[in-house]
Amino acid sequence: MDSFLSPIRDMGFRNYFDDIAVATSDLQQIPILLDELVNRAIKVGATFKLSSLQIGGPATYFFGLRCDKNGVYAPSLQLAKLANLEIPNTKKGLRSY
Repeated sequence: MDSFLSPIRDMGFRNYFDDIAVATSDLQQIPILLDELVNRAIKVGATFKLSSLQIGGPATYFFGLRCDKNGVYAPSLQLAKLANLEIPNTKKGLRSY
């Protein structure tokens, strides 16, 4: 993913594993950024799963965080799960973590 995004990362692209987020405060930039992303994908032969594609919604989840016009934050349900998470203390437990 780093080699895929490295030529265009500074334009506003972020990734977490195979998820890519495009961010800008200028609405007119979105088509330009999406065009750059698609052209880069064509150049390297990458594909996207259309059922996972989200464009222009009021909010999205990225890296488990909710992103919307008010900012980026962890949903309260996620925080509760993290608070109750048991840390593994064996190799077997760590592998299934």
